[in-house]
Amino acid sequence: TTTTTTTTMPLTTTHLKTTRPAPVTTRTTTTTTTTTTTTTTSTVPGDTCLTTVGCEAAPPQAQFCDDAAFTLDCGAQRVIKLAGAFYGRLNSSVCEDPLNRPGTTDLETCFLDVDMLVKAKCEGKSSCELQSCNAFIGEDPCVNTYKYLQVDYQCVDEDDLNEPIDCGEPQEPTTTTTTTTTTTTTTTTTTTTTTTTTTTTTTTTTTTTTTTTSTTTTT
Repeated sequence: TTTTTTTTMPLTTTHLKTTRPAPVTTRTTTTTTTTTTTTTTSTVPGDTCLTTVGCEAAPPQAQFCDDAAFTLDCGAQRVIKLAGAFYGRLNSSVCEDPLNRPGTTDLETCFLDVDMLVKAKCEGKSSCELQSCNAFIGEDPCVNTYKYLQVDYQCVDEDDLNEPIDCGEPQEPTTTTTTTTTTTTTTTTTTTTTTTTTTTTTTTTTTTTTTTTSTTTTT
């Protein structure tokens, strides 16, 4: 008797493979735009003076000079050069009395020269603050008259402060506005590296065949 036995044995083999592709570079660009606006007060033409008037603080606020504050401003590029200043009243139509008190604007001969006071506060500066009130001036030049502080000045280069001043027809301040735009670009670079692992599985089948022979003898 012959017996044949077949045995199948699977054999599995696993292979790991790591792949590193070329790095990926990402560039991000950010653009920032900054706008700067500069306002310059100028005297046009150059030999004219600017005139600024500050009306007196009326009762009951007369004791609080902050209520009658005003500013002379020549901008960042120029400075104040005083032509003259007075406190009082030389014109009945300037600065109407807010309380409408009778006779307070009739006087047109009230005049106190305050050149030295204003010059000390403003000369050679790009801007300064003044106050139209008796406490700031130091006295009341005309009692029962509603007053104002008038300042005539030029906006000049600092080197011209010592030059003689000659005022033409007084003008209101004129302004020149300059706008400057600055663009800044920032670039950010990011590098990314990716690693890929590949798994390969191989299965091998082994077959074994066994043959058995049996002999029987009869007597």
